[in-house]
Amino acid sequence: MIRSLYDIAIRLWLVVEPLMRRIIPAVAKRSSGIRAQKALLEDRSLLKRSGKPVVWVHCASLGEYEGALPVLETIRQHIPNAAIEVSFFSPSGYERVQPHNNWHRTWYLPWDDYHSMRHFIDHIHPDIVLWAEYDWWWHAIELIHQRHVPLIPFNVVLRPGKYPLNAIGRAWLPLLAKAFAIAVRDRRSVRAAMEYGLDRAQLIGYTRIDRVRQIARQEIAFPTFVHDFIRDHRLLIAGSTWHKDEQLLAQLVQSDAFRQWKLLIAPHDVGSSHMRYLDRLFPSACYWTRPNNAAQARVLIVDTIGWLNKLYRLADMAYVGGGFRGKIHSALEPAAYEIPLLWGPSYANSPEAQEFLQLGAAQAISNANALLQAFEFFTQRTAHNRARAALKEYFEKYKHPSSKLLHLVQSALQ
Repeated sequence: MIRSLYDIAIRLWLVVEPLMRRIIPAVAKRSSGIRAQKALLEDRSLLKRSGKPVVWVHCASLGEYEGALPVLETIRQHIPNAAIEVSFFSPSGYERVQPHNNWHRTWYLPWDDYHSMRHFIDHIHPDIVLWAEYDWWWHAIELIHQRHVPLIPFNVVLRPGKYPLNAIGRAWLPLLAKAFAIAVRDRRSVRAAMEYGLDRAQLIGYTRIDRVRQIARQEIAFPTFVHDFIRDHRLLIAGSTWHKDEQLLAQLVQSDAFRQWKLLIAPHDVGSSHMRYLDRLFPSACYWTRPNNAAQARVLIVDTIGWLNKLYRLADMAYVGGGFRGKIHSALEPAAYEIPLLWGPSYANSPEAQEFLQLGAAQAISNANALLQAFEFFTQRTAHNRARAALKEYFEKYKHPSSKLLHLVQSALQ
């Protein structure tokens, strides 16, 4: 039943897709990219095999690619003759990765009608397929199995009642059960996999851990005004914030408990409209692109992108935004620097956040008073040190997931 509905939905989408690309820019970009790669897929000369193992890694978007990047680099290091093919569903990943030409080829994954997907997979001709997280397409997975190609979904979290262990997602379980292995992120996922008959699940961990730890070890030269801003103060960094996060942080800055601290905000939206909103909320703040009063300011607003995951190294505590909009942003990025963490009430999207709470390294808040109490708690030396120790232990427990996944890849290629 669900398979039939799926096929109908794909066919309907292909009918309306020409209209959608006039309305939705991301659809237009994706459709243009698929048309542009059609010539490559039609070139029969490119189908000749070189004898190299072809490793196909699929990521839905840039976020999944960030998690897959340590895997790609590990494969290239240990299987240097591999031809690595990387595909994306979303323009956010394709447009960022394709121009750099880091891999053998970078593709848009076609729409999942049977003939388009068969043509694509016949051209790629993979020896192994690694599928990041949950962007599972029925015909793609089915065709991979029909060709007896080892498939390894990785960075997978399994929870009863959540996709794919819900009423709709269970239709995919027979396909997942045929995978060479399912690389899951935590022990709860292993238990859930066993409960639902996915006995090829293996605890590998979240490969993005390798990426955030790699960034945390890098030497970074920050502009002088950043050091002028911090001076002898302690620093709270609030990353990927939205309106409600920023309203609560504005109240925290006015509290007596914050007198020896400064606040650095890297909002999710750096557009001019949101900057005007922050101007009203923090009227004496200085900005990254115009830091004239950095030493005197109590708030520094990062009105550009690309710095946040590096800036966390300067922080004594971090606030992760998004918790008042349904899901928080990456908790791993600040956790890699082993500092106490705060966020809003909606964090179920992040298994790591849930574990950090259990370890006592983080607190979730729901209002200004709760934020003040959580902040004051982690300013205590004992609580602060315990949080740091818990995070250090966490990263030790889940270290080197990409190397563990490499062993599965090497085993599948034998």
